[in-house]
Amino acid sequence: MHRQIIRALVGRLAEGRATTAQQRDTADLIFGLTGFAMFRLLAPGRSAEAVCLLVKTACGDAIRRMLPDAS
Repeated sequence: MHRQIIRALVGRLAEGRATTAQQRDTADLIFGLTGFAMFRLLAPGRSAEAVCLLVKTACGDAIRRMLPDAS
């Protein structure tokens, strides 16, 4: 369910400006980044806020990579 929601959101963001493969790769990357396993890997030595900032930044980077012309 979580992955399907992310794929739908990525598809809306792409609005025909990214290939199906680019959308799939971006959705899969965001799915992995937002899972508890990633949070647990990043948590040692960081506050929850710092981990959230890392994940948000990485997700934003993934979207910008998919849509390089987006501002």
